[in-house]
Formats: sequence, C-alpha cells, structure tokens
Amino acid sequence: MTKINTKIPDVKDLLWKITLQVFKNKLLINNLFSTDIGKLLIEKLDQETDISKFQWNFKSNGSRNLLQSYFIPHFLEKCINIVNSKYNEFSKLFEILEKEILLSNDFTYRLKIPIFRIWFPENVKIIHFDKKHHLRDIREEELPYGDKEPLCKFKDIPSSWSRLREKQPEASFEIELRIPKRLNHEAVYEPNFTPTAPFNPLEGTNPILEKVRSLYAFFLIYNPLYSIRPFTIGDKFFVKLPPFSLNYQDFTIHTYNEFPPPSGVLDLKNNNKLNDWKDCWKNNYSAFYKKYYRWTKVDEDIRIFRYALEVLGTIPSIHYVKIKNFLIISTLEGLLFHEKIKKKLKITTNEKRRPVIHAFCKVCGDQNEYWQFIFQRKFPLKIKLNSFKTEKELKELLGCAYNYRNNIAHPNKIKTIKLKPKSLCPPLSNESDEKILDGVISSNFHLFILFLLKTWVKKKFKNVDEWMDYLLKIS
Repeated sequence: MTKINTKIPDVKDLLWKITLQVFKNKLLINNLFSTDIGKLLIEKLDQETDISKFQWNFKSNGSRNLLQSYFIPHFLEKCINIVNSKYNEFSKLFEILEKEILLSNDFTYRLKIPIFRIWFPENVKIIHFDKKHHLRDIREEELPYGDKEPLCKFKDIPSSWSRLREKQPEASFEIELRIPKRLNHEAVYEPNFTPTAPFNPLEGTNPILEKVRSLYAFFLIYNPLYSIRPFTIGDKFFVKLPPFSLNYQDFTIHTYNEFPPPSGVLDLKNNNKLNDWKDCWKNNYSAFYKKYYRWTKVDEDIRIFRYALEVLGTIPSIHYVKIKNFLIISTLEGLLFHEKIKKKLKITTNEKRRPVIHAFCKVCGDQNEYWQFIFQRKFPLKIKLNSFKTEKELKELLGCAYNYRNNIAHPNKIKTIKLKPKSLCPPLSNESDEKILDGVISSNFHLFILFLLKTWVKKKFKNVDEWMDYLLKIS
C-alpha cells in the first residue's frame, strides 16, 4: 500500500486505515485512543524508537500526550477535510507529519513581528541578517500577509498609543525559530510552554517570547549611540505553529505593554550603517541570544542583567516621575553594590551609597566615559574629555540622587534636597532644587544603566560573578 517513501511505513498504513474509518464517522476523532485501533496506533508509535525517544507528555490538569491530544487528531481533521479518501493526498499530509512532527528533532515556529520606526535603504525591500532572520519593508503594503485573521491586523497601531503621532509599523521581522524537542528522559512540558499552544506572554521562560525580547535588547545594547530605543515592537506579534498543532496555524501572541512606545529610529538608510549592523549581528547576535535568552528558566547568574534590561523597557511607560526615578536609582544600586568594595572602603555601617558611587565612577574611568554632556551644558566641549574632570561633579550628583531616593523610601525622614553641582541649576530658574533634580535623573540616569549593560556585554561576562569580580578588580 505504501507508495511514497517513508521511514515509518507501519504507522503510515495504520493511520490510513484510521483515516478511512474517520471519513465514515468523524466522531471517532474525539475518542480514537480509547478504541482498539487507537490503542494499536499508540503501540505502533511507541515501537518506533525515532518517535518514542522524544518526550511527548505535557502538564494540563494531569499528564497528557501531545500526539494524542493535538498532532494526530488535527492531522486526521486535515485528512477528512482535504483528502476525501484519496490516498495520494493523504500521503502528502503524512509526509509533513512525519518530517516536521514525528521524526524531526525540533519544533519549528515562524514569527512575524511588527517593527515600528525603521528607515530602509532606497530600493531595498528585505534585509537578510542570516538564513533565519529577515527584516522586510512593509510600508507600501496595506495587508502584507493577506486579509485573513489574524494577520489582517498586522499593521494595527496599539490602542494605547497616540493615533495622531504614531504611524503604522514600517517593517516585519520574519524569523524561523527551531526549538529542540525534549528527550523522553527529560521533564514533561510545563503549562507555560506547551509546544502546540505556546501562548502565555507573561512567562519569562516561554522561548517564543524570549526570542522577541532578544531582538529589542540586542539592538538596544549594541546601538553605538546613546539612543535608548532604536526601534520598538507593538503590543502583539504573530506566530505560525508547527503543522497539526491546532486547526489553524497562525496565531496572535500579545505582549501588552512590555515594549515602550516609539521614541528613537533604527536608521538603516545609509549602506554603511546597514553593513555595520549586519556585521554586528553576524559577530554578536548568536552568542548574545544564547547567553541571555536561554530556553530554560532564567538562572540567578544573569537575573540582574535581565532585570536591568526590563527596567529600561518599562520606565518610558511610567508617568510618575518620582516612581520612575526611584526604580532607576534602585536598579543602579543592584548592578553596582558589592560587599567587598564596602570592606575595601572600610565602611562598617550598612551604607550602600559610597560603595555604589565609588564602583560607578571606577567603571566610568575604566571605560573612558565622563558624562561631559550632563555637566557642561552651557559651554559644551566639541571633543570628548580624555580625563576624568567631571568625577567630582558626578559623585556629587549621585549623592544627591541617593538623598532623593531616600526621601521617597522613608517619607517620615524627609531631608531638604540641595542640588550639587550647582552648575546644573539653569540661570534665573525659579524651580526648587528637587524639581531640577527630578529632571536631571529622569533625563540621564537610565543612560547609566544602559552604559553598565553595554560594558557587561563588551567585556563578555557570562554571569553576575564575573561582573562583580570586575567591579572589585577596578576599585
């Protein structure tokens, strides 16, 4: 009977017999695996070592099986809807089931991600970063993926954004994501990532959402300018599931407000800039992704790095300045405080202020970043400083920021804010020192976090221990 090449002829022949029965009685799909022929199919699948070597179980009100709950039933539904008892049509569908589901080492997902604020080179419609990552210009396409749900909504602007200010997405990041199957001795699939229904957007361990996060983070960290957001992603993206996962393959995954509203622009108009980004991707993306966006639970050794990245994505959406500034200063402390630096400075109290300020200035000196644009607003230098002439001012500013943070944390112990250095106070200003400090922190301190993360990546640190060792070494 088997006419088309297959590595599992017994499974194919039995599924054909089942298909013929299902064609006569569609209700058989619902209780197939409680029937004799369904139990025989389970035996055949278990006997094939190239199938049974994989983990097919997942947790959902007990333990269930992906093949029995999803892939086989939806395969049969496709057969009776399309085949109409024609064996050759069945064989074509079975070839997909065999190669992409039963014997494949991976589950393959195809992502389509709306990208806002990107400038393309003239006459370039697709930018190929590598074989699995493509950036497509969709500015002139009203429906880049057709008029069927859900992709007909691909160019929708998030409802929380201003309709007057924002334009539709200029690009689509098209990605092929292969997620290795678990082997039968590995853990069953958890509810946060069921391969056939990976729709939980709030779980940091969901590998599909992790992939989308990695794109935003990569272009943020490797942006040579201190533009905080070179582009952004909307409140949803689209994923094509592996064959026979569900009745339909295209689905929407909502990110809600995880990514900030548009601010900066990823400028690829100039071929030199485009080539620089392609080289940067080629040299760095794979290692960056594997190091910081693992497919397993995020470990403690990179948690502080990931947390700081999440803060950078979150703060543009926080409208209360004091809450935003409190979060920024606290995140800086988390990145910089080291107990051994405190001992090195012979501090015997619980104070964290001086160790944090000391560590930050040491990183600045080591990386030749002196923040002259903050302190020399009136007479900005045309060339960058080559010595740390702003260190005193920087320490004073950071000290004021701690006083500001402590006033928020301890409202029963409010102390008057006195802005230092005084040069930050605009001439003839009637605003209080605290109000001016509000603006200085809000405008600049998120760049301090980005600077530290850029340094972490530049140094190729694998975990927080290596980062902390670096802080101690330069202190």
